[in-house]
Amino acid sequence: IYDNYIEDYETALKYYFEAFSIKEDELYAENIGRVFLNNLENIDSAIYYFEKSIQINEEYVSAYINKGNAYRINGNYENALNEYNRGLKINSNDYGLLMARADLFYSWNEYELGIEEYKKIIKIYPDEINPNYNLGLIYDEINDNKNAIKYYTKEIELDPEDPFAYITRGLVHQRIENYDNALDDFDKAISLDPE
Repeated sequence: IYDNYIEDYETALKYYFEAFSIKEDELYAENIGRVFLNNLENIDSAIYYFEKSIQINEEYVSAYINKGNAYRINGNYENALNEYNRGLKINSNDYGLLMARADLFYSWNEYELGIEEYKKIIKIYPDEINPNYNLGLIYDEINDNKNAIKYYTKEIELDPEDPFAYITRGLVHQRIENYDNALDDFDKAISLDPE
């Protein structure tokens, strides 16, 4: 339904409410919450429907992620963390929940906790790109150039077609006056995405 009415959120909500009134389903509740959050920016209603989704099926971890994200968008990091932790009690290795919690620490400027979380994720999911890139970003932020380069390089090994990893690594090389490597990275980024 949502895909058919992507530009008409009120109509999408109408159909979701109709479907939800026929059958209280965690997916319908979550999608109502997503429309409220992403398209209508009504965070309180989004949180209500994400919680409704959890009440219908407490093992539906996507609803914990979305509810936590709604709190995070609202600047309520403690409630966001509580929601991610609630979900992790159900599935302690869920990639989405682990990343949401690590990203929360990063956006909360709790860099040490973010580093610890991203490293945990890499141990469980060694071939995932995002935790490596985000570790690079944190180390870059705290001017740990050696580790920033290390994790940007790992991200490049996992996804050699990502121009942003070359740009960010190149900026670190530039900052430490390693200009040849910086130029190589910038040239590679341009070759991957000339615009």
